[in-house]
Amino acid sequence: MKKWKKLFSLLLVLTLTITLLPIGGMGNNVDVKAAASGIENGGTYTIVSAYNGKAITQTDLSTFYANCVVWNTDAMSNLARWTLKETGNYYNITNIVSGKSIKITGKNNGDNMDLNGNDNSDNYRWKLVPITSGTYAGCYYIVSAVKNDNGEEEYAEVISDSDKRDKDGAQVRLWTKAKAVEYEPRQIWRIQKSNADDATFTESMANQALEAFKNKYFVKNSTTGYNSLGGGFWGIAEVMEAMLDGYENTGKGIYKELFEGTYNDFIARNGDYWTNNDFNDDIAWAVLDSVRAYLLFGEQRYLDIAKKNWDFMYARGTAGRTDGLIRWSHENGRGEGTNSCINGPATVGACYLAIATGDESYYQKAKGVFDSWRNSKMYISEGDDAGHVWDTASNSWCSTYNQGTFIGAATMLYEKYGTQQYYDDACNAVKAVYRYLCNGNILKEENTNSGDLSGMRGILMRYMRKFIVDFNKGEYLSFFKDNTKVAWMNRNSQGIMQCSWQKKAAENADWDSFAAYNAISLMANVPTYADKLERDAYSNIEAEDLNYCKGLISENSSGTSGGRSLGGVKNGNYAAYYNIDFGSTGASKLTFKYSRPTEKEGVNGTVEFRLGSTSGPMIAKASIENTGTWQNWKEVTIDTARITGVQNVYVVFKADTSYVCNFDYFKFTKATNDNQGYLFLKSDSSNQYAQCKDGSNDTTIVASSSNRDEWEQFMVIKNNDGTVSFKSYISGKYICMVSEGAYLTANTNAINNGEKFIIERFARDDSDSKQVAIKSVANGKYLAVDPNGDKKVLSVSDSIGGAWETFHFETMNGEWLVPDGAVLTESAFRDAFSNIEGETPDAYEGTINYDTYLGNTNNGEWARYDYVKFNKMARSIKLKYAVNGSNATGKVSLYLDNMDGSPVGEFYLTATAANDWNTYVEKQFSLNTNISEGTHSIYLKFTPDAGKTFVGNIDYFVFSNEEYVEPTTEDPDAIKVSDRIKIEGYQISTTLKGSRVVGSVESTINGKEVKGWGLVYGVNKVNEQSFNISDDDMKVNSESNYVMSLDSTSNGTCDYVLGTSETATYFVRTTLFGSFTAAEYSAEYKVRAYAILDDGSYVYSNVKEYSVFSVASTLYKEKKMNTYDDHQYLYNNILKVVDSSFKEVDYNWGSSIAKPDMME
Repeated sequence: MKKWKKLFSLLLVLTLTITLLPIGGMGNNVDVKAAASGIENGGTYTIVSAYNGKAITQTDLSTFYANCVVWNTDAMSNLARWTLKETGNYYNITNIVSGKSIKITGKNNGDNMDLNGNDNSDNYRWKLVPITSGTYAGCYYIVSAVKNDNGEEEYAEVISDSDKRDKDGAQVRLWTKAKAVEYEPRQIWRIQKSNADDATFTESMANQALEAFKNKYFVKNSTTGYNSLGGGFWGIAEVMEAMLDGYENTGKGIYKELFEGTYNDFIARNGDYWTNNDFNDDIAWAVLDSVRAYLLFGEQRYLDIAKKNWDFMYARGTAGRTDGLIRWSHENGRGEGTNSCINGPATVGACYLAIATGDESYYQKAKGVFDSWRNSKMYISEGDDAGHVWDTASNSWCSTYNQGTFIGAATMLYEKYGTQQYYDDACNAVKAVYRYLCNGNILKEENTNSGDLSGMRGILMRYMRKFIVDFNKGEYLSFFKDNTKVAWMNRNSQGIMQCSWQKKAAENADWDSFAAYNAISLMANVPTYADKLERDAYSNIEAEDLNYCKGLISENSSGTSGGRSLGGVKNGNYAAYYNIDFGSTGASKLTFKYSRPTEKEGVNGTVEFRLGSTSGPMIAKASIENTGTWQNWKEVTIDTARITGVQNVYVVFKADTSYVCNFDYFKFTKATNDNQGYLFLKSDSSNQYAQCKDGSNDTTIVASSSNRDEWEQFMVIKNNDGTVSFKSYISGKYICMVSEGAYLTANTNAINNGEKFIIERFARDDSDSKQVAIKSVANGKYLAVDPNGDKKVLSVSDSIGGAWETFHFETMNGEWLVPDGAVLTESAFRDAFSNIEGETPDAYEGTINYDTYLGNTNNGEWARYDYVKFNKMARSIKLKYAVNGSNATGKVSLYLDNMDGSPVGEFYLTATAANDWNTYVEKQFSLNTNISEGTHSIYLKFTPDAGKTFVGNIDYFVFSNEEYVEPTTEDPDAIKVSDRIKIEGYQISTTLKGSRVVGSVESTINGKEVKGWGLVYGVNKVNEQSFNISDDDMKVNSESNYVMSLDSTSNGTCDYVLGTSETATYFVRTTLFGSFTAAEYSAEYKVRAYAILDDGSYVYSNVKEYSVFSVASTLYKEKKMNTYDDHQYLYNNILKVVDSSFKEVDYNWGSSIAKPDMME
């Protein structure tokens, strides 16, 4: 016996050292020398010719590639800045705007250089050779990495042609090194560090561009006496409309000045009735100027001119036609043809005339023309080409102005009629703009500064803005951001841009305003300078940062939040602010800042805030008193209707005085509870809103309105006694129940019993139902709608019998909510001592509410049951559940009101069937903490056992007042086995020369915390002698002489995962080899892991058997060792020692653990 005890001790010499095995190799760093001294790798530089002082510049962004040319540096921009990036002993030279790199197009003398996408070939590589002495010391030669056919180096140089080399746009080409001194400077370059400009296009840049445009083109016509942007008819009409765009989008007076001067000149030259113009499209363009000027400035003459000319044009253009389209021209020889350029502006003009006059027939005509146009061969409505507007039925030319007016017409008709087809048409036409007219985001078509094509781009800009702003299409903002950035960089030194703004503008700028205005139209129509289209309702919205306006002027102002304000505001003026995001909670108050000089003592102005239009639903209104002077600013806060979501807000100004006010900014305040902000009460029986019957004249409450506006708004006020009161917006008074007749009226100034009500909600969870009943405190009756007559709201019902007593509250935009202060009806509470169905949680995460049970109880997921009423103390709980033992078992934790603290109960669900979910049992469990009387939310949280996916399916649960003690029938000395503690596998340490057992343990087992763990080893067989150790012998404090238990310490604990569980703790023990003999390696062992629980009891894993030979054999055959030397160690030092005929296996590493189920 002593011999075996000695052997056993030798075999169990243990070390607590873990060796971490390397996972993979590291890459090598490459040392690359700089190709040229003085050049910073990745730095930004300008490259200027020593010959003519012009810089290599990307002058064209309309195509994938561009010529490499030089340009003057008077209007230096990022287009002349280049990143120099080392590539071996060479550099790539890449434009910081386009990302295009300088390359060769050939390799011999005279071959041009261009700008293209870098394919990492030598065609894009350049050697920078510094000049260290002489006149050009500090300059560089730029030498191609590709040698010519003669093996000579080729140098970058400015072209030699005498008529080109000194001009902007001179080509850069290749040539061998110059021999003549006078020639050489064309091959010499000053490469100078130059930080990139902030590429963001700003409002200040737009202002500068407009001033430059005005300075060049707004000159006095000596014949008419008016300052004007130019002559002609349709071309100048487009220039004028861009000025209207700028005013409409910014309110800036300069746009109005430029428009009015040019329009007056236009009328003086062409008269105000254009019957002598044979081109109907010319008339349509000029009508747009006139009708929009009326809408923006309010002068009747504009509308009169617009109306008579559109009516004439339409009558003349449709006479004798049956296709619904408008004839293009009546000039001799033009025929009866029609095209897009008449039908587009005519449709848009009719829409504007309908808005201006209120005459619906204009909308009908607009609809007729557009429908005929989009259904003709001039529009592709389906397929890959959808959105393509043809010039004529036989000419597929895609142009900016036809795409633009089509987008505008479709947008305006959708806003009028809501027909999905119009919206889809607008979206498709915008997509076609990108498909046919852009390179990336940058417009590339209509590249001329003369003729009709030179002024078409500006038309597209206004309708792109309208589409983006009106439809909240923030994803298209990059169109404006990128085009404005490029146009600004391509301006000349005077700030003038050309039609094709993707190209550099020449210094002479010999084009007229029709070509120059396109970029001004682009900048005037920028939807926003912010990074996103939607505005935060709860931050300052600057008054001058508007989307549409009428009459007022944006101007510099002292004492304002942004240095500007809206001034010159008169009665009927408005400003519109689109895409204000109120979020899901919504606003309840509004703050704004204004100034108003005293014109008449005691006479106030009014500011109205409306949704969607100047006549849309009122969300707030304030009477603004005099502040004395324009410089005295006052901030006012008022209640608003509750408003959520993304909305368009119109601010309408009214007063009987000359001016209403100056307006600085406004912002909303987010509601903090659901009784804040004016709400709308809707009857579920009449399906109409409650309102004061005749506003403030007759405040009887009737449920007869289909609107959400002033008369229908009521504030819910919480009283201290648990009741609520209602205050009418239109009357400013409280709703009172009048005893005689039991009707309601909003005409009292104080809250007494008659003004008190109780709101009872039907559902525990507002997401299930937001319907309520309302009870009058005065007579104890429920409110009901009288189905007869004017549908008075009466306090007459003893109970909630149906829809007549059922109401709900809405926000301004129709979202339902339950006001704070509402109480739950008695029938809506859950009785804790009656069955609570598992499938009816009020909230949950991850679990699935099937028809008859709660399932999908994965780890960490939970379900919540609200308003569970305990009318006595609960001491235990019964659960009916089913557990499929093949993939489920685990713990249910019960929490009260939240899951922040400790659970009041933990229940372990064991398998109810081996392999099905249909076997349900009801089982009672005791609570850790008794639940006292009251109303609570009950949480059930699920934790599956290790290796299991689910805990179980819950049919129902019910609480009990009875104590419950779990009956115990098990043998207290019996070994308890759990799959939450495991033997994970084995390793061989070639460093320590020993075998290693890997175990794992979860943090809790059977609801008890694990306090410690270790391994039980048993020697079962040595040299053919068996010791017959049973699994029952394998325990701590075993009576067997061949069994030993060893606690694990922190040194053996792993901080990485060695099994399938992400939550277990992994631990190891290494048994060092002693004799290194076949007997030692062949000895058979038993091993099991154990855990010590917080009550002092032990729980064990299943028993596993192994030998050093079986472990080594598995690791060797499965190629599990992580180095070749370790692989060979197994073969030479263990396997051949035991079995000299063991077959050798080639090495290819896979893993490092031999799993128990892999063992031989």
